[in-house]
Amino acid sequence: MAFFRAAKRVICRRHHTFALLDTNELISRGIPVEGGTVPSRDFLEWISIEKIGSQNFFAPRNLTQQHLMPSLSQFEQILAHCMARWLAVDYKLNSYPYFDLNILTVYTDLHQSLRLSRSILNYFKHTTPDDLYQRVHCFLLPLHSNNLLGRNMKVSVPDDKITVLQDGILSFPQSLWIEDPVYIIMANDVLRHLPQDYVRKNSKNEWEQRFTDIYPDATRCERFSKSVDYLCQITLDTLQPRLNASGIQESYIPSRLLQLFQLLHNCAPEHKLLAMDAALSPASSIYQQLLSRLLSGDEKFRSSVACGPDNSISSEAATTFISDFAELRRIYVATSNGTKTCQSQTLNSFTDNWIDIEETEQILGLHDLHLKAQWMKDSGIDVLYS
Repeated sequence: MAFFRAAKRVICRRHHTFALLDTNELISRGIPVEGGTVPSRDFLEWISIEKIGSQNFFAPRNLTQQHLMPSLSQFEQILAHCMARWLAVDYKLNSYPYFDLNILTVYTDLHQSLRLSRSILNYFKHTTPDDLYQRVHCFLLPLHSNNLLGRNMKVSVPDDKITVLQDGILSFPQSLWIEDPVYIIMANDVLRHLPQDYVRKNSKNEWEQRFTDIYPDATRCERFSKSVDYLCQITLDTLQPRLNASGIQESYIPSRLLQLFQLLHNCAPEHKLLAMDAALSPASSIYQQLLSRLLSGDEKFRSSVACGPDNSISSEAATTFISDFAELRRIYVATSNGTKTCQSQTLNSFTDNWIDIEETEQILGLHDLHLKAQWMKDSGIDVLYS
C-alpha cells in the first residue's frame, strides 16, 4: 500500500474568476464550458463518485478497486452476528419494548450492505422470540443518490424487512428525519470514501484551503487561498485545539466526515453509531508514543492518511482515506456538543465481547469458523460505537 503526500502538486499561478462549484453540481451538470473552481475535497469526491459510477455504484467491489484496503468478505457472517449480539443487548437494555429495533445502514456498496443486513436478520430470527423479531426493521441509505450518477433507477429488494431509501444522505440531507431511536451502521465502504480538505499555514500563520481550478480547455491546477469555505472553516474551528497543540503546518482535515456526523446528530438525534473501517496503527508501545511526542514537541495530529494517486488533479483514480479512530471519536463527540459519547476499539477488541463461534456455526450450519474469526481479528479494522 502506498501513501502519498500532497506536497507533490502542480500549483496554479493564473488569476481565476471562476464560479465555485460543489460535488452535486459537478455530478449533475458537469464542468461548465467557462470552467470552475472546486474545493479539493469536492474534487476528490467527484472523481471517486465518477469512478464508482463507471463501474456501477451498486455493484459488488473487488479488492483491487479499494487500493487493497481491508475487506469484510472473508468473515462477513461472523462479524454480522457479533454486530447483532451488540444490537440485541443494547436494544433490550435501552429501548425494548417501547420502540422497535430500527437499523439504518449507510452504504456505497449495496450488495455488501444487503448481505450484512440479511445476516443480522437471520441471527435475530434464530435467537429471539417472534414478537421481538417482528420489531426488527432494516433500512439501507446510500451515501450519495443513485440519480446523481446519471441513472433514474429505483433500488428495491424483495425483502419485507429491508427497505432501501432512495435519497443519499449527502445528496439530500433534508429528506432524512428519524425521531425514534435508531442504530446507524457504517461498514467498511463509507468512512474511507469521505473526502477531506487539505490545508496549510501561510507565512502569516493563517490557514489556507486547497482548491482545484478547471479551465475551459480542461486544464486542471491547484492553488491555496486564505478565503476558506464554510465547511472547511467549521472543521478547522473544531480541530483548532488539536492543530495548535501539534504545531502542524499542513494536513488533511476530515471535513466531509464532520458534516456527516453533524447530519446524523441533527437528523437522527436519538441514534447510536456503529462504524468501522481501515485504521491507522498506533505506536506499538507506550515508550514509542512518548518518544514521538518528545521529538515533535507536542502531541502529533494525524486524523488520516490519503491513499491514492500521487497527482490527483491529473488522475482519474479515486483517493481513499485511512483514519485514526481516536481522532474520529473526538470529532464525533465535538459535533454532538457534548450530548453523546462514543468509544473506539480495534475490531479484535470489539468482537472479543460479542463473538460466539459455536452459536454462529449452529445457525449457519457451518463448521470450523475459527480461521475466519482469526482473519477478522487480524483485519486492521477499527470500530467506533456509541
